[in-house]
Amino acid sequence: MIQQKIFLIGLPGAGKTTLGRSLATLVSLPFYDLDKQIEKVEGLSVSEIFTSKGETYFRAKEAEVLRSLIDSADPVILSTGGGTPCFHENMDLMCITGLTVFLDPSLEIIERRLASNRNRPLLQAEPEIPLLEKLTRLKQERLSYYTRASLRITDDQITAERLIQLLP
Repeated sequence: MIQQKIFLIGLPGAGKTTLGRSLATLVSLPFYDLDKQIEKVEGLSVSEIFTSKGETYFRAKEAEVLRSLIDSADPVILSTGGGTPCFHENMDLMCITGLTVFLDPSLEIIERRLASNRNRPLLQAEPEIPLLEKLTRLKQERLSYYTRASLRITDDQITAERLIQLLP
C-alpha cells in the first residue's frame, strides 16, 4: 500500500507521534519517533541534551540520526521533532526521500494537549510567557519550513484511516 517513507512534521503537541503510531500499525510499517531515537543514541533525554550539550549539538545529532534512519530503512513512518525541518537542510532531505505531512491543528488544541506536559525544551524557556503566545511565535518562525510539506492537515481530529485517504 504505502511504498515510501512518511515524515510527520509540525509543532510540539500537533499529534505526530500519536498519529504516526496509529498509521504505522494500520499499514504494517515500522514507526520511529526521531526524538526517541536520539535519546537512545545519546543515552539522555532530549531535555538533558539541551541542558548539558546545548541546542546546536542537539540539532546536529538530530540531523545525523534522521539521515541514518533515511539511509537504513525501507518505507517507514517517522515522527520528527517540531524543529527538525528547520535545521541542517532536513526539510529538503525529507521532501526528496519521502512524503512530508504537516500536521497543523489549531493552536488552542495544541495548547490543551501541552498544558499538562511542558517537558519540552523550547517550551520550558521563558516561563512567564503564556503557552499560547509561545506556540504562536514558534509557528510563525517555522511556518515557511512546514508549508513546504507535500500535504497539510488542519483537521484537529485527524485519524490514521482518514490520513490514508488523503495521501497522494
